[in-house]
Amino acid sequence: MDIEEVILDVLRSGSAQRLRGELWVVANRRLQRSISVDEWRSAIESLQARGLVTVSAGAGDRVALAGAHGLSAHGAEPASSPVDEGPPNTFPLEGQLMPALGVWLESRFIPSLGDHAQAVSQNTAYRGPRRGAWSQPDYTIASVRRYKYSNIREVDLFGFELKRAGAVTVVAVHEALAHTRWVHHSSLVFHLPDPGMSDLDTIKHECARHGIGLIVFEKPDALDTWKMHTEPEKRSVDPLSVDRFVDERFEEESKAKLRQWLTSS
Repeated sequence: MDIEEVILDVLRSGSAQRLRGELWVVANRRLQRSISVDEWRSAIESLQARGLVTVSAGAGDRVALAGAHGLSAHGAEPASSPVDEGPPNTFPLEGQLMPALGVWLESRFIPSLGDHAQAVSQNTAYRGPRRGAWSQPDYTIASVRRYKYSNIREVDLFGFELKRAGAVTVVAVHEALAHTRWVHHSSLVFHLPDPGMSDLDTIKHECARHGIGLIVFEKPDALDTWKMHTEPEKRSVDPLSVDRFVDERFEEESKAKLRQWLTSS
């Protein structure tokens, strides 16, 4: 199936309307890969142009089958009455926040690793096999450090677990902690548009107690609102586990870069 076919199949096999971010998450799972922002926008626009779906930005940014209340057996017909959009979704879902996390990592976090580090980032939320609950971070950075007068080179993995506004509890800290089976540094990232929405002091305490990094942002697209409250501690990870994680979850181009950085003089 291509992306458009998956979107239609999801809408036809369950609820005829879904939040755009929720639909993106389901489509990623169906295709077992990460759909890029451009791919997703193109697919939605194509379906709209063909009259197969409608998109409403006024009530949680929902995608619905055209004629959701009166579909024929062979597809969608134009709706004679507006689709019931349901209650608005005030804050974006994790799927909608993923592109902003990618931008912050590329523009702010990777440069902070310093001149000795070369790094690649990967959306790992839906790449590779699932190995039970809490099996992989949403984003992972693989970094190779090289020094002028040392022949020691190694890969460091940085994992980032993303949570939407209102979905952060101490359980999320333990989810990020579970990722240290695979990554050397694990951080919890969450959207906090209103300080009153979460007990930030408790989350900070738990992150510091377990050696988990904590990154909080107020506005996804405003990089100046992103703040790292605690730094992650470096964990010891079996090199075979690192190899396995990178092989299963990183794109071929990124793996080739890592091999080159590790072996070139």
